Amino acid sequence: QRRFCPRARVQRAPPPLRPSPVSPPSAPRPGLARRPCASDRQRAPRQRGSCRSWATPRESPQRLSRTMDWLNKAKDKAKGALDKAATRVNEETASASSRREKALLVGALLRDKVVEKAIDTHGALSKAAREAHDHVLLMKHNQGEFGAHTVSDRDACSSTASVRIEVLSVADLKPEAMGELDPYCMVTVGKQGVPWAAKVARNPYTKLSVCLRDRHPRWNVACRLGLSPECSADPASAELTVRVMNAHATRSDTVLGEVRIRLQEEPLGARSFRLLGGGFASLSMRWSSTGVQRSNGGGDGTGQRPMPHVPSSLTKHDMGLCRQGRW
Repeated sequence: QRRFCPRARVQRAPPPLRPSPVSPPSAPRPGLARRPCASDRQRAPRQRGSCRSWATPRESPQRLSRTMDWLNKAKDKAKGALDKAATRVNEETASASSRREKALLVGALLRDKVVEKAIDTHGALSKAAREAHDHVLLMKHNQGEFGAHTVSDRDACSSTASVRIEVLSVADLKPEAMGELDPYCMVTVGKQGVPWAAKVARNPYTKLSVCLRDRHPRWNVACRLGLSPECSADPASAELTVRVMNAHATRSDTVLGEVRIRLQEEPLGARSFRLLGGGFASLSMRWSSTGVQRSNGGGDGTGQRPMPHVPSSLTKHDMGLCRQGRW
């Protein structure tokens, strides 16, 4: 207000004149560092080996020779590819009578080359994505290499009752709407009527290996599971459960089906079961239990039903019937 008021007694002093660009730079104020300018690069001495110097250090002779060798090789490779392409174009267009026909032939060659490169690139990307998916999947299921199976040793049971299970194969798994099947099996012995999560939490279980991209996986793996104190106290409710799962790398695994066997009714046997909730899929397995008594009731006069014959191995014909879901 005082600046524009005519009655103001205080008048401001005019601003100091700035030095012209041609004049030499003024001395820096004490305590303040002057910022470098473009003209300092000419006046500053060349400092080798210093990362703060404004001058670029010279290249070493070895590095320069390696760079020149690489450039010469790249030049020779490009020249060879160009000569090869020119030779092929001349061979393909030798029978062309007009420039238009020659241009059409060259365009067709370029199109075929681009399509070939695109197909190769797509195949390489698909292979890399598949390998990354398999690696993440196996790392998720704690498997160092394909084919290794893991058996949990937790919940060790002091009782002598145990079940020996041999999982052979699964046939005709139902494919999912999106993605491929990566099946694996989980085996446990629990109390009948208990949910699956409670069975796995209270009882020892076995987890077989993941078969990558296979609708008809084969394991041929045998394992032995001990009965928990809960099942040992009530052997009539002991139930063998085999669940087939589909492994996923980025989301939770899904259930493909399961098989339930009451050990008191069938302490041992060898059969092919239809998976519950698995459509036409079937599971072939053998099992035998020790310390579990068969339930009474039979037609031989002794109160005991006859023990089923357990074959030593499944024949080729039986395996074929298993794949067809008829055995």
